Amino acid sequence: MTRDQFTEWFTSHCGCFPGLNAWVQGMPGKNQATLLGEWWGLLQIYPLDAAKTASRQLWQTGGCPYGDHPVAIQRLISAARRSDPVEFGDMGPSILDITQAQRDEGREVIAAARAAMCGAVTLPGKDGDHA
Repeated sequence: MTRDQFTEWFTSHCGCFPGLNAWVQGMPGKNQATLLGEWWGLLQIYPLDAAKTASRQLWQTGGCPYGDHPVAIQRLISAARRSDPVEFGDMGPSILDITQAQRDEGREVIAAARAAMCGAVTLPGKDGDHA
């Protein structure tokens, strides 16, 4: 999915979850951009139509906390793909083969790495000094 397609998906997704747009808009601008950039990073490997279908499925199930939407979309798309498998031969273990505990551990590692990276990066202030 391209960046423009992500925008199209997000607009469609907000149609299923009207409160989502207000939730995002209520964030400071920098946080909005970060959040949407992370969501696009998670969903860019999926086709637009699959993401839109997953959004409708998520709505039909009653949804989940807004912050969990991209992961829920990923899971719904993956589940749909598993029900209509494509043969690729033996490609070894896949991300679909890991346990929930391993996924949770991976999320913790990623979150810790992001926190470490964010803490290590300093941006120049208005005067060119580091803040």
